[in-house]
Amino acid sequence: MSKMKAHKRWDKGLVNLYEPVEGRKAQVAAFMSGSGTNVQRVLEYEEMLGDKSPFHVSVIVTDRPKTSNARKIWSEWTEKWGAGSIQFVAHDIKKFYAKRGERKVSIRTQKGQEIREQYTKTLSAMLEDCTIDFAVFGGFVPLTNITDDFPCLNVHPGDLSHIVDGKKTLGGLHEVPIQAALDEGLDYVRSSVILAVRYTGVGEDMDTGPLIALGPKMLIGDVKDAGTIQDKLKEASDWKVLPIAVEEVARGNVVVDFSTNRVYHSKSGGTGIVIPQTTHIKDYLE
Repeated sequence: MSKMKAHKRWDKGLVNLYEPVEGRKAQVAAFMSGSGTNVQRVLEYEEMLGDKSPFHVSVIVTDRPKTSNARKIWSEWTEKWGAGSIQFVAHDIKKFYAKRGERKVSIRTQKGQEIREQYTKTLSAMLEDCTIDFAVFGGFVPLTNITDDFPCLNVHPGDLSHIVDGKKTLGGLHEVPIQAALDEGLDYVRSSVILAVRYTGVGEDMDTGPLIALGPKMLIGDVKDAGTIQDKLKEASDWKVLPIAVEEVARGNVVVDFSTNRVYHSKSGGTGIVIPQTTHIKDYLE
C-alpha cells in the first residue's frame, strides 16, 4: 500500500509495524539528505540477503538533490538491479523555502512551520504513486510529518534508553547527543533506532517515539571531539543496527504498544536484535 494514514490507527493498543504478505517483499522508502552511508548499508544488506531478503528498497527520497549523494546511489543501484527497480523522488526543501520568501530552512517561526507543513503535503503527493510499506530515515535532516503516511524508522546517534531523573538526556540532532554523552562523563556512545512520530512546535518531541533497537556500544576512549566520534559511531553502531532493524520490521517481528510506548519482539524468526524492555507476545504474532 502506498498510504497507510497510520496515525489514525496507532493511537493506542498493539500494532505490528508491518504484516508480511506471502510472495511479496516489503517495499521500503529510503530518505536521505547527505552522504547516504546508512542508506547504502541497507541496500548492501538487502543485496547480501539476496532472494531471502524480506524487503526491497523501492524508492530513494531526498530533500537535497544538488548536494546529497542520493542521485548517485540511486543511479548505481538502478544500474545494478535494472531500470525501474528503484524510483527516485527529489523535493528540494531549500528551494521550496526560498520561493516562499525564507532564506533559512527552519521551523523556529510560525511561518517556517507553515511552510514545513506545505512541504510535507507536497512530498506526500509526490509519493502517491510509489508503493511504500514503511520508510527508513537514513540521515534525513528535515523534520516532517510524512510519518503520518507510513511507519518511519529513524537512526539516532545517541542511546535513547539512557534515562536520568526520568528523562532521556541523549536526544537532539546531529552531534548534540554525543556532546551530551561527553558532558555526562559516559565512557560509551551507541546508536538507537526509533519509530519517528509526528513532531509539534519546533520539534522538541522529535525523539519521543518508541525505541525499536539499540546498536552496539562504542567506547569513547581519549577522543573528545563530538564530530569525530559521530563519524566513527556510524560504522560501529549505525551500520550494524539499522539494516537488521529494517529486516526485523519487514519480517513482521516488531510490535509496538502505543499505550505504553514499548516495543516487543517476536519469539520466532528473530535475528537477535537488541530491543529494550523486550517481551515476547507469541499469541499476537501467531
